[in-house]
Amino acid sequence: MRRTRAVAALLALPLAVSAMAAHAPEGCYVAIENDPDDTTDDVFACERETYVADTAGTKVGNLYTAGAATLPTFVDDAPAQSVRTGAGAGFLGTSLLQLAEDDVNDTGFAVVGEFDGLVDTISLELHGVHTGFGRLPVSPSDPAGGEPNPTAPVERAAMTAYVSIEIDGNPVVAPQTLMVEFTTDQAPTAAAAERFRAVLTGVSELYEAWDIDPTATNEVLIRVTPRYVNTDPVVAFLYGTTEVPSSIVFNALSDPEEGVTVVDVNTPPA
Repeated sequence: MRRTRAVAALLALPLAVSAMAAHAPEGCYVAIENDPDDTTDDVFACERETYVADTAGTKVGNLYTAGAATLPTFVDDAPAQSVRTGAGAGFLGTSLLQLAEDDVNDTGFAVVGEFDGLVDTISLELHGVHTGFGRLPVSPSDPAGGEPNPTAPVERAAMTAYVSIEIDGNPVVAPQTLMVEFTTDQAPTAAAAERFRAVLTGVSELYEAWDIDPTATNEVLIRVTPRYVNTDPVVAFLYGTTEVPSSIVFNALSDPEEGVTVVDVNTPPA
């Protein structure tokens, strides 16, 4: 089977791919090309913008490990309520996963939901609050003299985390194998929170190895677990309010903002 990766988040190829394959539905592009001479069995990846939501009303996502709650999920509607009205929830992530003998699911943020069709790229924009040494903002400097410059924008130390992906229970990106340095800055809608962004590409290339139907509705589970004990000890991931609208865009048609981390899940950084 011949496969062609659609790098929607990398090189602005979606429009070019769409131009070459006009049969792709609106909002979609060809992600898997089985036969270049026969377009009838091409598999499309369609853009879907979602938001992390606490649909079960549990407030603390980690409680699912004790059987007291369900994981947060991704929904199509943006949060409409403010934290001031009692909306929103959180998920405590720690770097203690690397100290455990086995994968400990409750040490990292996790979100699960159903996705109709193929997942090719995943654009994560999570919001949260850091604690611990090394998670403080980096002091801005004057480029000329190296002295602190109070008028310069505050730089944030990047959050490093393991990202894993399960599709219908298949660990297509296994825990503790893909380490991602998230682009980190202040959340635009909450001065006390930070925003963590990264784009994962090449997910569609993993379907065949795990015998997953790319045209079916599949359950997708994503975990983000802080990596380093000394610099990423605790991250409180927040979601479900207008102040911290953590979101996930599947198969984005537009390029990521300049400077945002982009990682091919098939060739993770060393």
